[in-house]
Amino acid sequence: MTALARWMVASAALACAAVGADYEARVDIKNVSGEAKRDWPAILRVYTVLGRNLPPGSVNPDGFHVYDPAGQELPHAIVRVPPDSQPGNDELVFVIPKMAPDEVLSYRITNTAAKSARRTDLDLVNSPHNLIADGGLEAAGPCQFGDPARKDAKVSRSGSASLVLAAEKTNVSAKYAKPIPLHKGSWYYFGAWSKTRNVARFGYQARGGGYVQPTARDAKDNKTVPAFRGQVTPQCSTRDWLKLTLEGEATEWGMDRYVALAEHAEATLELQLRQPKHYYMEEGQTQGSWWLDDLVLIEQPEVNVRFDLALQPLVKDGAFLFTRPPHTYLGNLKDKERPGGHDWCSYPYPHEKLTVLDKFALKGQRATFCIGVYHTREIADVVVRVAGRALSAGQAKLPVELVEYLPGFAAEGRGRYMTVLGEGGDVQPVTLAGEKGVRYFFLTFHVPPDAKAGKYTGQVEVLFGKDKLHQSVPVTLRVQDIVQPAPKDTFVGIIFQGGDPPFNDEGLKVYTRSGFTCLTRFGGFLGYEKDAAGNWQVDLAKLNERMAWLKGFGLSGVCVFSDFDLGPRWNGGELLKRTRPKDFNDGKRLWGERLKTAEAAWKAQIQRIEDARKQHPEWPTLIYMTFDEPNLGGGVNGTPEPAMGWLNEVAPEALTTLDVQFDPLPVCAKWYTMPAFDDPADWAGPEVYSWVRKQGRRFGFCGSAREEGDSARYQAGMLIVATGASYFHAWHLSRPEQMAQNIALDKASGRILRTVSMLNWAAGMDDLKAHCLLRAVMAEAGKSSDAAKRAALKAAEDYLAGVLAIFNGDHKPTWPNEPYLGTTTDWGCEGFYDQWQEQMLRHAAALMGVAWLE
Repeated sequence: MTALARWMVASAALACAAVGADYEARVDIKNVSGEAKRDWPAILRVYTVLGRNLPPGSVNPDGFHVYDPAGQELPHAIVRVPPDSQPGNDELVFVIPKMAPDEVLSYRITNTAAKSARRTDLDLVNSPHNLIADGGLEAAGPCQFGDPARKDAKVSRSGSASLVLAAEKTNVSAKYAKPIPLHKGSWYYFGAWSKTRNVARFGYQARGGGYVQPTARDAKDNKTVPAFRGQVTPQCSTRDWLKLTLEGEATEWGMDRYVALAEHAEATLELQLRQPKHYYMEEGQTQGSWWLDDLVLIEQPEVNVRFDLALQPLVKDGAFLFTRPPHTYLGNLKDKERPGGHDWCSYPYPHEKLTVLDKFALKGQRATFCIGVYHTREIADVVVRVAGRALSAGQAKLPVELVEYLPGFAAEGRGRYMTVLGEGGDVQPVTLAGEKGVRYFFLTFHVPPDAKAGKYTGQVEVLFGKDKLHQSVPVTLRVQDIVQPAPKDTFVGIIFQGGDPPFNDEGLKVYTRSGFTCLTRFGGFLGYEKDAAGNWQVDLAKLNERMAWLKGFGLSGVCVFSDFDLGPRWNGGELLKRTRPKDFNDGKRLWGERLKTAEAAWKAQIQRIEDARKQHPEWPTLIYMTFDEPNLGGGVNGTPEPAMGWLNEVAPEALTTLDVQFDPLPVCAKWYTMPAFDDPADWAGPEVYSWVRKQGRRFGFCGSAREEGDSARYQAGMLIVATGASYFHAWHLSRPEQMAQNIALDKASGRILRTVSMLNWAAGMDDLKAHCLLRAVMAEAGKSSDAAKRAALKAAEDYLAGVLAIFNGDHKPTWPNEPYLGTTTDWGCEGFYDQWQEQMLRHAAALMGVAWLE
């Protein structure tokens, strides 16, 4: 079974919603090109027309209908874009017969259960509007790109040939035959099919990859600059055919664009293949090849999907209530904490209308429900509460743990931190200020590990004016008869930096609500005391107290950096400062020479800690981090050096890590049992994971703590599952200047507040724990000779193989790490992860012989 076939099998299981739910959109199209157009192809991404958060299975790939302003149905084409199981990610193409300059036409696009009779094939490659001649590589003679690009008749996406660039231990480039005229200020679509084999990895320090570079000359200084306000994602590794497009900005409704504005009147199109020899490449396997086929560059109309008009009839008393996964791209604020970018908000869509709330949960799991409010007037004293403060299953009660309010990214009072409106008791009212805004209320339930299984039901009440009921929503939480596991050998958390948020009971209470198994401590962790001779040593009694404290919050691991740091940037960590000789900093000795003077005393304290660990097997696992971002060229963080091996010389089995970039990794790997890829880890991919394993090492990631979209959920769950990583920490828990906003101390109220990212980390941890449970029961089932259990095991294996055929740990060169085929938000299928988690647990339940509560 091919990877694609496995993926299709898995996707069929995920597509549980009924195919054929009706969608309808009005699309206003404006000709901003400055010239009249005839037979003009319009190319739209499906989810940008139908909206985000398309329920799995709700889009009928054969049910699109495009109607012109006169109501006549037009021919259209659907271009399947990988992953093929996600129709929201496909392209919808139709032809506009004619348009005058600045003319605006309104089209109607629907998706229904009825199969379209007007679906056809539309040839964009050979369209007169395509500005790339012979984009399909089918014409006689050489290709339109100069040497070393050539036609390859043995490999093609369509037709008989493709363009190929090949390189080995060097960089090559090929330019299109002539400059391409553009209309400055107009929109352009670029599309090409790409396939790679052994192309050197891109990213920080890796410096490889295949790049599509549309450039122009700046009229002011004649410098080379981007031709468009957008970019084409580079390629690397070994990847099957996938679609490259320009990716631009968001619309006013918060929707992505797959076109970009031309900022110049002429462009040069260049293809670059950068192929250095990387250490993971074996001799004789250093050549990289990059194929491109069906290249298209077509001017596009300005498109405005009128989601605002679609919502108007659904607004009741100035509000539209909706629900969506918290990891939907909710918006962005340009403020003192995040000065880059621009303000935008992801507004809701009609299919997100709130009618019922239903989730499953395991025993021990937290479940959060989202209630969104789109308001068109100011609404005072809004209360969102659970009737009776609890859900019920017979006599059993499940009280609401937390009600949080996110002001959102539009209108007066907007903000990214969530206010706690209720914590088990009464819920405080809040005023939705301004004429137009999008606000969110999140209701969290904590299912005790010993809870009774069953369907817990109740009502969520939304009140306007404290006591005026606006809407009552039935809610069901299906508690399965399965206890959520607590992984002991996979360590996922965030860097807990300094004292904001405070490293105390309240700080850990908020932090561990996200289900992390570990935390990384930058700041004081160990205690110190003087021995009988007056020398500093680690206070083991305090260490025992600290470990018991962490265990009490459910953590199975802790990574400590600031005490064990052996790097020069901060003149070493606290343990080194306490134990090194007094003349450590005297003279002009190199850092490594100074470290040698402190080696014996430092190692002696490590031995004491290791002896204590053996006496306390109940402690959370202690992970030692002794360096941060060493550089081969030196600098403030120092160079890799033998002191990195000190800890494992004392304790060979101890887990040791450092944040390490691409270049120093092969030097440092021999000194650490579990290096963490860092700064950013956009260079990490299957080749690197394989190389590290061949060195006999585990590995981890230093990831991104940015709050956007499904970044947190992907990193906590799917990233760990797909790569086999053992460790992860995000950088950092609260560092606004680095766009890391997760929790922060609100000085006005004295409370620690979360951003929505903490809900997404929690959901990702639930994904990871579901996978750990499934793998454990699959391992047990593998020992059985029972035919039914073996069949259930085979179904689970096929399902996971299908998912991991797409999510393979390969990434775009972005931070946070994004899967190379895009995020679920790029597919318009934000519900993917909830379905994935449920399917894994359904397979686990089948193997365990537990009935699943529907």
